[in-house]
Amino acid sequence: MFEKTKKNACVLDPIKNDPSTILDDLADSTNINHPENVFQFFITEKSKSIIDKQVTKYELSIKSATKRSKYSLVKYILDQLKFLNELLNQ
Repeated sequence: MFEKTKKNACVLDPIKNDPSTILDDLADSTNINHPENVFQFFITEKSKSIIDKQVTKYELSIKSATKRSKYSLVKYILDQLKFLNELLNQ
């Protein structure tokens, strides 16, 4: 992987770089024919911890909404969980 990216590496700093420069650099870069072979999903341990906390909040919210017969809220939260699950399983 290192050898493949070494010669055409493009380092972008979204905080310090000018957005138009970033877009120009991306527009001028070579195409990636098979991006699914190049990019990998990655999540840090800190992010996993944050997601775990959010799922726990969703669980408590579902229990609370169920007790109050707020089924539209339950559906909304379940839709959020479904979206999160699909996002993480990419």
